[in-house]
Parts: sequence; C-alpha cells; structure tokens
Amino acid sequence: IASIRRDVGALLSNRCYVWMLLGMTFMGSNIWATGSWTPTFFQRVHGLTMAEAATIIGPSRGILGGVGILLGGLLVDRLRKSQLRWRVGIPAIACLAVGPAELLFLLGEETAIWVLGFAAASFFTLLHQGPIYAAVVNVVEPGQRALAIAVLLFGGGLVGNIIGPTAVGVLNDLLAPQYGLSAIRYSLLLIALTPLCAGICFWQGSPLFGRSANEDV
Repeated sequence: IASIRRDVGALLSNRCYVWMLLGMTFMGSNIWATGSWTPTFFQRVHGLTMAEAATIIGPSRGILGGVGILLGGLLVDRLRKSQLRWRVGIPAIACLAVGPAELLFLLGEETAIWVLGFAAASFFTLLHQGPIYAAVVNVVEPGQRALAIAVLLFGGGLVGNIIGPTAVGVLNDLLAPQYGLSAIRYSLLLIALTPLCAGICFWQGSPLFGRSANEDV
C-alpha cells in the first residue's frame, strides 16, 4: 500500500498529468450521464419510444462518435515538433465544442435543431480520447505508464460513472416538483457544463505538455 501511495503521489506531482486526469474525469461524467439519461430525455421531452430513440442514438453515437475518435488520432499524428502542445490543445477545443452542441440538443425545440446538436455532440465527445491517452505516456516516466493509464481510467470510468449519472438524477428529483417531466431537460444541462470544464483543464495542460514533450524529443 505504501508503494502504491508513493507511486500515485509521484503521478499527482506532475501538473500536466493532473490537468489531463481532471479533464478525463469531467468527460467521463459527461459520457456516463449522457448514456444513462438520454433515452429518458427523448421519452419525456420529445415523446419518442425507446425504439425511436435508438434509431437516433445508435447512428449518432456509433458512427459519428467513431469518426470523431479516428479524426482525433489522425490530427495529432500529423502535428510537427513545434506544434506538440496541440496534442492536448486539440482535445481541449473538441471538449469546448461539446458544450454548445449539448445546449442545442437539450434546449432546441425544432427537430432539426436538436438533432443537429445531438449529432455534433456525438462527433466531438470522444475526439479527445486517443490523443489524451497517447499524451499521458509522454509526460510520465516509463515505469509509471501503466499506473498512469490505470488512474486515468479510474477517473474517467469509475469516478465519472458515479458522479455524472448520480448528479443528474439528484438534480432531476429536485426540479421535478416545479418542472414535472421537463425537469430532465434542465438537470441534463450538467452535461453541457462538464465538457467545458474538461476543455479548460486540457487547455491548461497543453503548454505544460508542449514543454515536457520537447524536452524528451
């Protein structure tokens, strides 16, 4: 236990890594909350059946999300040495783009508006993952890489899975007496906030990554 505590402490003394860990945790909260509550949102706000919701969620999250993941990897692989900070800067911009897209999705009344918002959010939501996991292995010692990835997964997976859906559920219960079925629309505004926080975290880490990566090249 003492050894694990020491190794984790060494990771958390790395400012660039901490910013990326925070960003991944915020995005994990967004991803898990979206996955848990979007079908409910479609039912309560737009009156869709589960089957109808699936025809929107599946193609958007599956196809557009997959394209976003691939594009994120392609973009950072083509960066020059003088542009290394953008390996974290590009994920930051992608996350910042998720927030407005989520607002269009949640607050749009016309079908074309909220479908466009959902499609854009689906595209940008996972774009950060490949670049951030690749960036992490460049800012920690070789002997820390497996642990660094494990802690990142802990933040984005476990912590995000607990905080994101739970926060939306609690807020929905608080708002339900006033807004009824529409409370889910306003409680889900949290998923428009978390990617903005993630984008800020990644942006804070990007110049630190640029300096660290340049030192190693």
